[in-house]
Amino acid sequence: MITPKVVTIVLWVALSVFTLQTARLASAQECPFVLTPGAVLPNYTYDYKSAPFVALYGRLDKIVAEFTANNSLVNYAVAVVHRNQTIYSSGQTSTPFRVASITKTITSLGALMLRDQGLLKLDDPVNKYLPGFSIINPWGEHNTTIRELMAHTAGIPLTLCPFLHTCTDVESEILQQISGMELVRPPWSREPVYSNLGISILGHTWEKATSPSMTWAEFVQEKILKPLDMTASGVNLNNVVLADNANPFARQDLGWSAPAAQMYSTVDDLAKYLVFLLNGKPGLISKSSIREWIRPTKTFADGKAAYGMPWELRKLENQTDFIIAKAGDINGYRTQLAIYPPSELGIAVTTVYTLPFLPGPERLADDFFNLLIPGLQEINQQVLTDTYAGVYNCVRTLPIKSPTRNVTVQVLGGTITVEVNATFGLLATLEVPLINDGVRSVAGGVLSLLLKDATRNSFFFGSGPCIWFVGGISATPDLTSPNSPDSVYNEEFIFDLQTKSISWPAVGAQCTISA
Repeated sequence: MITPKVVTIVLWVALSVFTLQTARLASAQECPFVLTPGAVLPNYTYDYKSAPFVALYGRLDKIVAEFTANNSLVNYAVAVVHRNQTIYSSGQTSTPFRVASITKTITSLGALMLRDQGLLKLDDPVNKYLPGFSIINPWGEHNTTIRELMAHTAGIPLTLCPFLHTCTDVESEILQQISGMELVRPPWSREPVYSNLGISILGHTWEKATSPSMTWAEFVQEKILKPLDMTASGVNLNNVVLADNANPFARQDLGWSAPAAQMYSTVDDLAKYLVFLLNGKPGLISKSSIREWIRPTKTFADGKAAYGMPWELRKLENQTDFIIAKAGDINGYRTQLAIYPPSELGIAVTTVYTLPFLPGPERLADDFFNLLIPGLQEINQQVLTDTYAGVYNCVRTLPIKSPTRNVTVQVLGGTITVEVNATFGLLATLEVPLINDGVRSVAGGVLSLLLKDATRNSFFFGSGPCIWFVGGISATPDLTSPNSPDSVYNEEFIFDLQTKSISWPAVGAQCTISA
């Protein structure tokens, strides 16, 4: 249910509405700002039992049935998270599966947590905490850093020994072996080098910085999984009844290499992890650290794929934003964990494959995203249309001294037409005739609304290429109290959702939807 409230919308126009002639602004379609009800109406709650959602669930069921049949999958589970809850699930959602390299994201999270606690820095050299670490660098002297290990940009080889498990679990012996190895790429080269060994080194590096001292496994269990209420997840496979898997190495313990791929989990627990990725958790890690964690550190030349720390990012066709994902594959267990922040969506898939080289669970995740992203856009578009859309008729006003410009301005009437576009978000078409210091002009054009502050329900408004838009969104504040909490900007709209009206303080406009 939408609570009536005042919504502030700030506009930036490349040509001032106070020009001496009619200003026809460029199309807002040059810079899209897709909105969600949750972004502009923080108290809005979705009805996940409504007909549009039920229809989406039916189509998801068909995608799952087709995918599992085509890939001969018997043991599988999938969950969809939207905002802060699971809205769809299928399969063995409470059964533990090994999640393999999803473990790498947990190991990377541990480093960020310790950084936030002031116990290490991401650009610290590894040998500050792991003094026995060294590796041959053919490209010159360089101290491998924690950040490089997280992002697969250290140039570390894939593994120390075949099949991921190490030749020994004695750390001093392992470090001795690594010292005789050679980097396969220069550190921070254009293309990252995926490395199980690098993430294993990462986990055993930051465990030395814990206080009180904890092993990697202890920290993961007590400081990450437990606070996230992932009670059916862990790294110790003893006495854990995993999803059936005929692979003879299904329960192989990875020993010292555990930070790279040891973890098991259920889809129900992975859904909790997705909620954390989308919303954060106070006391665990800062939201700014989450943004740092999931953003690209290396983008490939085609612009369609990138690496994070250690996320694997990809773009779906017709989408401008990255899906932030991680795949896992170990001895028949194949997993996909992915979020798409613009739509507040997360998807987790766990499987057991009996045949190699079949399309992996990332294919199922992408099929889900390709359905859910436009499906949610349609639902969101309808909510926002019901909230804002309409033709607002402006009344003629008396002249006033503009609070943002040193002019006397009068509104002669006109309209502000607000509509919602699934691709470009909220749009406003202005046709407002004015008199500025005795000279007639018209504020006109198609403008986009950009969310400024959800807590204040404020937006910036603009047109033209995005680079121009963001360069001027905060121009011309209130002359009497510039940049103060109560300051208005040159083209600021205030929507009153109860009276279905708009006020425009900079020119004194009052516009209302006709009954």
